[in-house]
Amino acid sequence: MQHQLLLPLPILPIPTAAAQLRVEPDETLASLGLSQLNTATLGGPRSVMPSVKLSIEAQLCGPVSVGTVDVIKAVRLHAGLTLREAKAIVDRCVFEGETVMIEGLSGPAANALVAALRVLPDAPPLNVRVEGT
Repeated sequence: MQHQLLLPLPILPIPTAAAQLRVEPDETLASLGLSQLNTATLGGPRSVMPSVKLSIEAQLCGPVSVGTVDVIKAVRLHAGLTLREAKAIVDRCVFEGETVMIEGLSGPAANALVAALRVLPDAPPLNVRVEGT
């Protein structure tokens, strides 16, 4: 009968925000000795969702913005937002002078929104671009 020598297991630190386990794209979970584990929770490769950065130069007629109806419609359609949400984004740009990030869009949706906003004939001057791709 052979006896096996049992060695104590080393205590490994738990990954934190400062030191996370990194999984390279060419590594598989099996090669790391892991199974059915979401690599994103370990700080591994993540797909970055693009966002659309939007600012609008206000053209006001009293308390009313001019030319923003089509901007609201485009934001609503391409970002999949409600009318209230799309209007709130445009109002922040126009009345508060903010630059707004519209997040959570797919790459094609972000590009379609930017393209639609750039060709609106009666829109006020705006600065729009896709970021995070």
